Amino acid sequence: MNLRPALRVGLIGGIVLGLATLAQQAASSAEMQLLGLTIMALGPAVVGYYAARQSLARQRNTALGTGALGGLVSGVMMALAFVAAAALTAFDPTEQQALLEMLQAQLSEVQRSQLQAAGVDLRALVQLSLWLSLACCGVALPVFGLLTGALGGLAALPANQKTPLRRR
Repeated sequence: MNLRPALRVGLIGGIVLGLATLAQQAASSAEMQLLGLTIMALGPAVVGYYAARQSLARQRNTALGTGALGGLVSGVMMALAFVAAAALTAFDPTEQQALLEMLQAQLSEVQRSQLQAAGVDLRALVQLSLWLSLACCGVALPVFGLLTGALGGLAALPANQKTPLRRR
């Protein structure tokens, strides 16, 4: 099995999806964030599809493997971009203040008084949520890329089987 096409497609697709991830994190409107999430959700499957197409996988296991490899590489690139964007947010005091104000606006008076009675500092809660998102997305995005890339590779199988064999 030739893995070079899957790695190449995964790397190129991962760079594009990493840029989309950064743009999604920086978007201020809900519509643009939703568009970024849609691209991030569908992207690894598309990368897996093209990885299987480029490697001319004609068997199910080969298509699954090449699609999964391409999706995994793109998922790792998305995770790196997400971690970089979240780390910048975690260390920027103005971003932390904006997140704190957003959290305070979302909490009701009863919720705020309950958190205050429990001795929970809202700044610590914001920091905890940032670090949890770093940890979860750092692991979840590559796994998500692997799984959806494999599905994309499977979707490429019928088209690959119809394509005549090429001599190399």
